[in-house]
Amino acid sequence: MDLASFLPEELRGPDRQDHLARYFELVERCSIQQLKAVILDMEARECRERIVCNCWHAGKCESDAMWKLYGNQLGVALVSTVGRLARSFKGRYSQIVCAPDPQEYTMASVRYVDESKLGKLDDFHVKHWWLLKRNSFAHESEIRVFHRLSNAVDAHDGGIQIDVDVQQMIEEIVLNPFNPRWVSEALRAAILLILEKNNLKIHVGQSAHAKPPTASNPILATIEIDRLRASFGVKRRKPH
Repeated sequence: MDLASFLPEELRGPDRQDHLARYFELVERCSIQQLKAVILDMEARECRERIVCNCWHAGKCESDAMWKLYGNQLGVALVSTVGRLARSFKGRYSQIVCAPDPQEYTMASVRYVDESKLGKLDDFHVKHWWLLKRNSFAHESEIRVFHRLSNAVDAHDGGIQIDVDVQQMIEEIVLNPFNPRWVSEALRAAILLILEKNNLKIHVGQSAHAKPPTASNPILATIEIDRLRASFGVKRRKPH
């Protein structure tokens, strides 16, 4: 009954009281198994309304899959570290005065699981099940900063603005390796203007991910030296 405020949006109109009365009536008549299913669904609805997450990809190198899935050939990547990220959150909402201050945020890795083995979860992931994803998403190697919204605020368009120290958070801005050249040039210029306007000193670089691997070819190097000698009239020595 405490979860009734998270009934579907279409049941929150002028007939809300009628819907609530019907909901309470049905709750009273539910079996234990039905109640478990009701609670699971209603808690999921609460989570979608009250839990907000900021998501990052954790990796020691750039990911081809992440660039192609999220960069869409027009993007950039913000490079940070767990330490920088943790220190950058100021712990308050940006545009809300009445909410409690400071806010609390938690950072943790997403756990990728087999749905058939959910009964073997540790207590932390049972309580924070929005940190669970199916194994098929493991390529994301995701870290989430999450927060439960205060009852005094509502998420705006599915999220909420919070205060961060941008200089502390962002170590580098990397341009998508699949950007057309003119797009990267335009993006770099726009980003540099924004950084200058906000007095931020953050390096903006081009990703080297799309460059072909290089290796020293001794035969080609020898031929190039021979060509250089020939251009100066020096004869190539034959090996003995």
